[in-house]
Amino acid sequence: MPAIQIMGKRMQTEGTGLAMVEIPYFCDTEQEALALRPSAPSSSFSLFLGGKSFEDIGAGKVICRCQFYGIDTNVRKSTIEISGDFAKSPIERAKKVKELIDKYSGEVDPTTQQVIFPQSFSSGGSGLGGGSSGVNPMFGIRHQDLPRFQVSVRYIHDSQPFNFASVGKKVSNLSVNGMTIPTDLSSFFIVQPPQMRAIVKQIGGNQTIWEIVESVVQYDNDVCPDELYQNGSFQAPPF
Repeated sequence: MPAIQIMGKRMQTEGTGLAMVEIPYFCDTEQEALALRPSAPSSSFSLFLGGKSFEDIGAGKVICRCQFYGIDTNVRKSTIEISGDFAKSPIERAKKVKELIDKYSGEVDPTTQQVIFPQSFSSGGSGLGGGSSGVNPMFGIRHQDLPRFQVSVRYIHDSQPFNFASVGKKVSNLSVNGMTIPTDLSSFFIVQPPQMRAIVKQIGGNQTIWEIVESVVQYDNDVCPDELYQNGSFQAPPF
């Protein structure tokens, strides 16, 4: 006897848009349950068979619960993740390096072109930490820490829509969830390789639902001149 659909249908939708419909079937044997490939139920969006679970109810009979997955585009949303760290930049690239040299008695090494600050101020030196102690707060300082932000957009999709040609290119304005995130004139963003993983794959087929994370990382012109990079574009999510 072929498998029979029974009562107990269950549906679930996540904020990401991932939707699941579970339908139970009564099967006479384990082999019938294992081989079961029912058609997807009717829905306003495409569904495919992505999972099955089994329950032995005795006498060789089995309840096979088939999970059908799809993307409900009416509720699908992406999430924005922002993180950051600091990038080290040589003190020679500081925007106010001339003021630092004047204020803290710095000197430029004629051979290496590195800026060197003495342990204590010379007779003309003044500034923070000078005073009576004469300790130079810039002594030993070789780098400045510049903030660097990473903006990531996470979403699900039933294809791989990422434009790989944009990887490694710079963008000055980001379009994320319909919002534009501008950069100032001294920085830009570089498009990073995407992170992609299959969260659901079709049983006996090729359909896949992907979780995709697209990211850009901010760079300062003082750390990495923008002339090194070609202009690109970044618009996530692609829906």
